[in-house]
Amino acid sequence: MTQHKTGWRRALASSTVAASLAVKTALALMGGSMLTGMALAAPQDPQAGREPSRLGGALQGDANARSAPMPAMTPLPAWVTPLDPALDKLLPEDSRGVDYLLVDQQTRVTASDRFNYRHRVDRIRNERGLDSSGQIEVSFNPAYQSVQIHQLRIHRQGRVLPWQQHARARWLDRETQLEKGVYDGTRTLLLTLDDLRVGDVLEYAYTVRGSNPVFGQRQFGGTELQYGVQVGQQFGRLLMPGGRDPKFQASAGVTVQRRLLPGGEQEWQWDLKDFPALQQDSGTPSWFNPYARLTWSEFEDWGAVARWASPLYELPLTPAASVQQVLNDLKQQYPTPDAQIAGALRLVQEQVRYLSVAIGAGSHAPRRPEQVLAQRFGDCKDKSLLTVALLRGLGVRAWVAFVNTELRDRLDGVLPSAGAFDHAIVLAEWNGQRYWLDPTRPPQSGTLQQLVQANFGQALVVGRGTTGLVRIPTAPSAVDRREIHARFDLRQGSGDTLYEVTTRYFGAAAEDMRQQFGSGDSRLERLQKLYLGYYARSFQGIQVAAPLEWRDDAQENVLTVVEHYRMASLWRRGRTGVTEAALSTPEMDALLQRPDLSQREHPLARKHPLRLDMTVEAQLPSEWSPLDRDAGQMQVDDEQFSFKRGYQRQGRTITLRQQYASLSDHVPAERMSEYLDHLKRADEWSGYLVKWGKNGGPVEESPAATPGTSSGRANTTTALALLAVGVLVGLLRPLRPLAVRLKLRHERHPPPNAGPEHGRPMRGAVGTVSCIPPPRGQELALRATEKVDGPGRDGWRTWLQVWVGSALLMLGACLLLMWQVCRIEGDKVLLQLAHWVYGLGAIALGAWVVRSLEPWAAQQIGQWQWGRMGGRAYRAWLWRIGATDEFPGDADQDEPGSAEAASNADVAGARGERSRTETPGQTPSRDASQTPGHAAMNAAMNAETHAAMNAPSRAPLHAASQASDQEAKLPADA
Repeated sequence: MTQHKTGWRRALASSTVAASLAVKTALALMGGSMLTGMALAAPQDPQAGREPSRLGGALQGDANARSAPMPAMTPLPAWVTPLDPALDKLLPEDSRGVDYLLVDQQTRVTASDRFNYRHRVDRIRNERGLDSSGQIEVSFNPAYQSVQIHQLRIHRQGRVLPWQQHARARWLDRETQLEKGVYDGTRTLLLTLDDLRVGDVLEYAYTVRGSNPVFGQRQFGGTELQYGVQVGQQFGRLLMPGGRDPKFQASAGVTVQRRLLPGGEQEWQWDLKDFPALQQDSGTPSWFNPYARLTWSEFEDWGAVARWASPLYELPLTPAASVQQVLNDLKQQYPTPDAQIAGALRLVQEQVRYLSVAIGAGSHAPRRPEQVLAQRFGDCKDKSLLTVALLRGLGVRAWVAFVNTELRDRLDGVLPSAGAFDHAIVLAEWNGQRYWLDPTRPPQSGTLQQLVQANFGQALVVGRGTTGLVRIPTAPSAVDRREIHARFDLRQGSGDTLYEVTTRYFGAAAEDMRQQFGSGDSRLERLQKLYLGYYARSFQGIQVAAPLEWRDDAQENVLTVVEHYRMASLWRRGRTGVTEAALSTPEMDALLQRPDLSQREHPLARKHPLRLDMTVEAQLPSEWSPLDRDAGQMQVDDEQFSFKRGYQRQGRTITLRQQYASLSDHVPAERMSEYLDHLKRADEWSGYLVKWGKNGGPVEESPAATPGTSSGRANTTTALALLAVGVLVGLLRPLRPLAVRLKLRHERHPPPNAGPEHGRPMRGAVGTVSCIPPPRGQELALRATEKVDGPGRDGWRTWLQVWVGSALLMLGACLLLMWQVCRIEGDKVLLQLAHWVYGLGAIALGAWVVRSLEPWAAQQIGQWQWGRMGGRAYRAWLWRIGATDEFPGDADQDEPGSAEAASNADVAGARGERSRTETPGQTPSRDASQTPGHAAMNAAMNAETHAAMNAPSRAPLHAASQASDQEAKLPADA
């Protein structure tokens, strides 16, 4: 079993040369036996499977490469279904510069053998694709497999080039995982092609024959069906003898067809064309695989897998002599059974180095405990079986257990097979308690209860009585737990600030620190440089005040690190004159940091289990007491984490306590928005901001800010935003009477498309107003009459739309400003009564400002428009925007200021007085003594009274009939 990909990785030696020598020594000790280490074949790596083409290493300079004659071409096997690739098929262009036209994978399982046929067709699209093509790798295990080449073609402009003139062969004996202590004996045939050009189509096919004998008569397999690029066609077949019925597991959209072939052989077939490409988000959990795939297995359940592995892990009832000697030493060295169990685990971790020699059947069969003790190296399954042998010799019930370090607690979601695992651990039962032990971890100190246990979610215990997977509970020691006590000495005021940090690491966190920094005199120096650079990002001018202290309590598995720093004064003066000091908490801020990719389609991985308890103590120059003795309590609860915060004050000392605990190892994509909101809220309250006002007194707490920023800026922004809301609300007031007046006029003059059934005369307009003067001598009897001609809507209908649209825009602006205030200030804007009172006051102030300036503004606008447009045009404009219902009369043709204009204005005023008696609901005409601004203001102020007096059932009909009578007289009067 190969060393697990996540967790502890230990190399055989400090260089590849030393590792190679150790492998040769191991092979000599084994005498050529293939029963070496175990490397449980995990399912195909999704990351590797998404790249249809795999590139070989550089040919020149490879010490393990040797020239070889080209392998002889063999005919296509008769059982293979041949496919003709579509060489002219167009695919979406990809950054790799290669079109993957065909991926053909066919497998045949017989009673004693297995054949894996692979057929690929790739087209070189551009220069980048030319760089990544031209090398074909065929990997196999020579212990039980062989390779046959069937096709190697280059299609160029309709011609097929002879492959012998363009290919060179090399055999590579490279161990790609040797630096991780894994030697599996894999051999690679590298075919290098010459004279490739853009537009060439490379086609090749080969068969790998053979299967690992350790699996016996039960086979399993799988294939990726989706990649980061689109594939033209993916074809697959599985052939098995009759009577063998494997189970299949396929992703959505994948259909597997089954049929019985002549001769009794069974066939399962799937064919996918133009399957869409998929790009996976970064930072996803290890168990998440969104790509379509298909797996099959002849193991009916997990119990069958356990029964297959049980004979490989059986131990004799009587330990071998070397094992018994170790047991005797353990009993003499440790007085209690608990200490003996912990000592046996520690012995395997310390004295048996990690090295996996997984060749042939030894990929899954462990070596015997006495052999492991003799050679003093082994992989996870070797070390686990040795640990089980020692524990059973001590009277402890123990078994080897298989786990998957990537799938973890999602292991039950895959098909049962021997290839579903990549690591082996130990399950021990003692005094009614279960202990999950990992012999591949670095040496673990402490008692049995303090040992950090393996935490891989689910496991398969190797035993004949096993029927399914067993859940691994999270032990307290497996939690990555830290306690940090930070102390700020601010008593010097403008002088330097002393900063002391004491960090206690428990359980898994303590073991991580020991493994990362090791031992020796250079350990503290490296750790001090690392921590100083970390704090320099948060505190300016920080320096080491005293050497770092390292205290390790191995018995309790607790590590304590004490740091001493000196920095420039934390006190800063903000823009509002408030003096403040930010008590930053970098360790907590790192856990509350927003992810780089927040708009996601796939889940986000989070470190779990994790807990951080942080205490910040600040000693101030004088007593700080803006709130109660115990206050500042705040808690954020999310499905993925929990954050708590509170503080206490006692005289000149403030003590802030914060706690973060992870609750899940991932964030679902559909809950990212809620998660980010909770993360932001917790981050705003991380740390503490101590502030003194201008008068020298303390200021109430607000969310912690970064050094150099001031919360007064946010308060100013809030005040201006709320004042702007009040101004906009005030501006809505003058629009209301104008809109009401225009609405009533719209009912008197409906649009042309209203139809005869509307019951009112239909009128069109071109957007102009003309006045027809009355006959001489009848100035006091008749009003000026509007005349509208042509299709469409007249001007006042357009102004009605303008007023309504303006009101909607201002309302939208109000809502946008309020949303910005809530976004900047957070939920406290809606939760605190003071903000409500302040906001309503600001709105009322803005409305009062508009109300006060309205008469003056109306007068100024009226005088400007009167002088610019002239009397008649100005009155027509007032009627059009809804400021008045009076049509411009004949007297309005004169400019203001002349005697004739004043006389005409008096006549118009007299006509207005008579109009008020003859036509109910008419607006009084303007007095000539008033300025145009006053007239417009009076019309606006009387809008609501005018709207109430104009009853919809009478005034529109009366006005319409009056207009019709005057229109009938127009030809004669003219």
